[in-house]
Amino acid sequence: MESRRRASIEAFGILQLLPVELILGVGTSQSFAIVFALLIAAIIWNFDTWALAIPSSNSYTLIGSVIGVGLMNQMMHGLSGTSGVDWGQALAVGKSLLFSPVVGFILVGLLL
Repeated sequence: MESRRRASIEAFGILQLLPVELILGVGTSQSFAIVFALLIAAIIWNFDTWALAIPSSNSYTLIGSVIGVGLMNQMMHGLSGTSGVDWGQALAVGKSLLFSPVVGFILVGLLL
């Protein structure tokens, strides 16, 4: 139960990377285009890394896609309001992605 709650908190943190107006536009053609852009970018990246036998992480790929959508939205709408990426949240997600393998490595080392 705790792992499900933690996973939903992490998913919500990643969702907060997107601009507010994109999240509020659920059900519109723009939100469908965003979802398809995220998934297509992630799928293409994963196929390319698999074809070249490069190790990759699906979660890192999706986070990169979310940031890419936010940057493209900012380019399309200029510097108005919340049209880009929430860089504070992006930094928090980046820190968790950076430190979680280190913490896991240390805990496994202690167990051994």
